Amino acid sequence: MAVSIMFILIGGLLCLVGWIWLIIIAFQNNKIVWGILILLFTLPGYLFGILNWNLAKTPFILLVVGTVLIIIAGPSELKKYSSQYELEGNIPIVTVISCPLSKRA
Repeated sequence: MAVSIMFILIGGLLCLVGWIWLIIIAFQNNKIVWGILILLFTLPGYLFGILNWNLAKTPFILLVVGTVLIIIAGPSELKKYSSQYELEGNIPIVTVISCPLSKRA
């Protein structure tokens, strides 16, 4: 359990550092539209890293490594807790993970 949580935390930290670094690089190189897109959406960050490899190699690698760590550790951690949310007959209950900023209807 502790290992998968460590992978998730380290992966999240790597993603955060890589993402902020990509945003800074985009704005520093007068690529305002890219900077705004990276702030708002996920995919443009990866595209910017690939298309501007010479500028964004290190933060892009941090972002990819962090994402891989989260993908590897995340399902094993979720599997441990999913058994707590099952109905009789092993029918899983659908759980919603909400962001603290989101509002429920």
